Amino acid sequence: MNNKNLLENTETLVKTEKEFTLKILKNLCEIDKRKLFIELGFNSLYTYCRDHLKYSDQESTIRVNATRLIKTSKLAEVKLEKKEISLTIAADLYSNMKKFNELNNTKLTIDKKNSLINEVSNLSSREAKKLIQKELNLVVDVKCEIKLKKETVERMNRLKEKLDIHDLDLFLNALMQEKEDSLKKVKKCQEVTSAPVSTATINVGNKSRYIQLKVKRDLFKLAQYQCEFINKNGQRCNARTHLQVEHKIPHSFKGSNDRTNLKILCSIHNQFTGIKIFGHKKMNQYLS
Repeated sequence: MNNKNLLENTETLVKTEKEFTLKILKNLCEIDKRKLFIELGFNSLYTYCRDHLKYSDQESTIRVNATRLIKTSKLAEVKLEKKEISLTIAADLYSNMKKFNELNNTKLTIDKKNSLINEVSNLSSREAKKLIQKELNLVVDVKCEIKLKKETVERMNRLKEKLDIHDLDLFLNALMQEKEDSLKKVKKCQEVTSAPVSTATINVGNKSRYIQLKVKRDLFKLAQYQCEFINKNGQRCNARTHLQVEHKIPHSFKGSNDRTNLKILCSIHNQFTGIKIFGHKKMNQYLS
């Protein structure tokens, strides 16, 4: 291949790559809509992209965020198709919009979303990020360099993996929020220690949903603190957060609280099991 053909071939491949990227995002949108990753044994679209499609952590995050953006804005899909915004900018847009919603306990209007999408069109990733943060009045990221021991970094990465949080800022904020909540609970407990103790007992008969704490602990230990859902190919869900005790034969079908009738599922696969048994209409009230 001569120099001219090499350059032309590379340009054609890049163009094809971008076209396929958009097609992949559209497929991911539909997969997410149908929740097909759940039956495959994954508790999120992110873990499906990372563990099944074999994208890296960063590649998975970017594609999932871009998918969420085009699900909420047709304009974003058009801009990606015309190559007026990049995949990275689309992912940054969604990530910052989500942060704005959480900080302000509200949702951006579709007009505001589309306005932002238009404003970042044809900008570089750096220029787009600054503009988005300015428009949404978000705190600009501050670079902070710290030195940690190797074992500390390894421990932190293991915990990030278990919590399924891969952004360091979100991870540290989650830990701090958990600690703050814990301190509030301790303070509240201290305030009520002098209150009279109720002598009421809990009905733990055959018709009760109550499961003894020791039984729960044993179940979690036997499950190795991991969701026990297994897909048709024998692959087990790797979720280790938001785990719940689930009845194999539902309590409403007179399923017992015996250990043999109990299993550990993540919240997603618990809901999925409920849909299979009771149907969407019944379960819609419990789905987020």
